[in-house]
Amino acid sequence: MLLHSLSFVESNNMNFIKFSLAFLVFYGFTTYSFAQELKNSNIDGYSFRQLSNRTQQDRLPRVSTNGYVTWEGWDGMGDWEIFLHDGNTLKQITDNSVQDLRPVVNANGDIAWQQGLGFDSEILVQSDGVTTQITNDSGSSLHEERYPDINDNGSVVWARRTSTTRWTLATHDIESGTSNFTSTRGYRPHISNNEVIEASGALRIEQPSGDLIGDIFGIPSAQEAGYRDFRRGEIGHSDNVVIEADAGTVSGGLHPDQQGPRDILYWDGTDLQNIFSSDVWAGRADLNGSGILAFEAFGGLPGSQSGLDDKEIFVYDANTGNLTQLTDDDYIDEWATVLEDGSIVWQGTGNFDDSTNNFFTDFDIFIAAPQAVPEPSFLLPIGIALFATQFRRRRHNANE
Repeated sequence: MLLHSLSFVESNNMNFIKFSLAFLVFYGFTTYSFAQELKNSNIDGYSFRQLSNRTQQDRLPRVSTNGYVTWEGWDGMGDWEIFLHDGNTLKQITDNSVQDLRPVVNANGDIAWQQGLGFDSEILVQSDGVTTQITNDSGSSLHEERYPDINDNGSVVWARRTSTTRWTLATHDIESGTSNFTSTRGYRPHISNNEVIEASGALRIEQPSGDLIGDIFGIPSAQEAGYRDFRRGEIGHSDNVVIEADAGTVSGGLHPDQQGPRDILYWDGTDLQNIFSSDVWAGRADLNGSGILAFEAFGGLPGSQSGLDDKEIFVYDANTGNLTQLTDDDYIDEWATVLEDGSIVWQGTGNFDDSTNNFFTDFDIFIAAPQAVPEPSFLLPIGIALFATQFRRRRHNANE
C-alpha cells in the first residue's frame, strides 16, 4: 500500500492537480492511503469480499450495528425484491410483483422497507419473520411514504409527502405497534439508538420535536457555516453527525443533486469539521458511532488511477484523521455504509473473481473488513538469537 503526505505529493496526472490543491488547503498534513485494483486484490488494513454475485442488479445496501446487510435486488421480472445477508448466508425476503425498495435492518434482524412508488407507496416491517404493513393510505388520504430507517430498539422513522412540496416525519414502534405522524418537516430521516432523529429539511436538520439540531447540539446552520444548504445527512449511534454540504454561495441557486462543489462535514459533538472537499461532487456519506465515515466522490487521491468521471469510495477515521481511498479502479463504486466494527459495505460494478456477470453494468454488493496490519518481522542471526534467549533466561532466573 502506498502512503502519501500532501506536503510531498507529486503527480504526473493533470486530473489530480485540482484535488491536490484542495487537499492542501483543507487537510494540511493529513495522511492518505489508497488501494490499487480493489476488485482483484486486497490492500493492507482491509480484507475484501463480494456478498452478491447474481446476474441481476443489487443496490442500495444498508447495515445493522452487528453485521446484517440488506439491499434491494432486481428479480428479472419487472420489480425489485428485498435481500438479507446475515454474515454467512443470503436470503431473499420478498417475492412478489410489486416494487420493494430502500430496506434497512437493525441488530435484531428486523427489516423496514418501502413498497410501491409515488402516492401509492407504503412502509412495511418484518420482525421475527412476520411482515406487517404499518401504513395504509387510501382515497383522499394518499401520501407518499419514503426513506425508512430503523434502530436497534425497534423504532422506525420515515418521510411522508403530504403535498407536492412538503415532507414530514413519521415514526413507528415495533414492540407496541403504534405509529406517530408528525407535522415536523423532514426528508431522508435517520434515527440513532438514543432515539434522536436527523433529517434533511428546508435548509436545516431537525428532530421530531421541531427543534433544530443546531439548537440541540450546537451545530451551526448551513448559512452560518458559509454554505448554500445542508443536503444529505446521517447520524451515528453516539449522535455524531456527517453532513453533505452544498458549497455554492449562500446567495446562489441550489445545485442539482450530484453536482458540486460539495464538502463532507463531520460533527463530533463539539466541532464541525470539514474532512473532504470536491469541486466535482462528493456525498452519500454514512458513519458509525465511533467516528468511522464512508462516502463516495468523483476522482481519486493523488497517485491513484481514478479519473474525475469515476466514483470511488473513501473512508475517514475521525480518531486518527486518516483518509483512505478504498476503491481505485475503472468501475463505479457508490452508496457506502458503515458497520460498528468499521467494515464498509457498498454497491459497485466489477467483480473480485472471473464471474460471467457484465463487469460494467451489473451492480453487486461488496464488503471491506478492517484487519490488523502485521508488525514488521526481522530474522536475527542464529548467534544473536541464542544470546538473546540465554540473556532473557538469566534475567528470569535472577528475578525468581
